[in-house]
Amino acid sequence: MRTNNHDHRRPGMAQRLGAALGALGRHLVAIDATLWAKAMIKADAVILDTETTDLRNAGIIEIALISARTGERLYESLVDPGDKPINPDAAKVHGITPEVVTGAPLWSAVLPEVLKATEGRLVLAYNKKFDIGAIRDDCARYELDPQHLGDDANWGCLMLRLSDFLRITASRKLNGGHRAVGDAQAARKVLLTIARKIKPAERNA
Repeated sequence: MRTNNHDHRRPGMAQRLGAALGALGRHLVAIDATLWAKAMIKADAVILDTETTDLRNAGIIEIALISARTGERLYESLVDPGDKPINPDAAKVHGITPEVVTGAPLWSAVLPEVLKATEGRLVLAYNKKFDIGAIRDDCARYELDPQHLGDDANWGCLMLRLSDFLRITASRKLNGGHRAVGDAQAARKVLLTIARKIKPAERNA
């Protein structure tokens, strides 16, 4: 029987082709992340961050909003969590104790200011799922309408875009100090990193 001398090379070629296509796909995703970041800066999206009483079933105790384009602080406030106690373990992370939020406004008073600062603008968060969840939960607790902040389509996730940019599947932690303003500023640095195509050092972004 006559054999085809090329048969034994076909699997290797297929593997190389698959690897090349995979690399091209990841490259295109990274390019898409850069174009997205540039668009967010041009549109002057709002970067938002919250600190909460706990990781789950929590109440917002601090919120900050800054301009994606300039870094200007648009709004920041401590928030009285009402009937949601601050978990001591969470307080060790962000340093916000019950004494710190004494006299702060309730979420019902803060929400109108946040809605005003974000009206007509896209909202970016480093961990979108966490921040939009915190806002929805507190709005539900106080029977408030989150309006555009409750719409997933109005939000962008910087953590996911950073993973796309770095062509990795894992998520990187944000080194912002675990206070709302600091974390929002750190998130903006991530956005600028993606937009400028600067690969961050091999550490948490």
